[in-house]
Amino acid sequence: MDVMYNISLERQKFYATHDFNKYQEPKDVEVVYTWNMDFNRSVLSSATILVPKTTASPSSNTMPTWAHNSWVCLFTAMLAVAIGGNVIVIWIVTAHRRMRTVTNYFLVNLSFADLMMASLNCLFNFIYMLHR
Repeated sequence: MDVMYNISLERQKFYATHDFNKYQEPKDVEVVYTWNMDFNRSVLSSATILVPKTTASPSSNTMPTWAHNSWVCLFTAMLAVAIGGNVIVIWIVTAHRRMRTVTNYFLVNLSFADLMMASLNCLFNFIYMLHR
């Protein structure tokens, strides 16, 4: 009961210090759910709080420009080497009749799989990493 009373008291203090009448739209506030569980005292408590959304700029938690440009250069070089190297391996085995052995077909299969990973997976993961 002590924990629930403290949470209710904190909620009352929070609502007393904030004026929610100025927020007309639901997009201006966000709902924060908190909970506390203590098995030693057999306590389970929860609270719901309306918190005004902050107007912080979206670029406040992005990486610096030098780091962004470094990652772009690094991933561009890595993708160019991966895609270029795998295309060259596939081209050599398919263009030269002497290179068409069973072992080289396995290498072409591996090279094709790596080419698909480099072109379809790494590029999108890189874009996701830059913008998260």
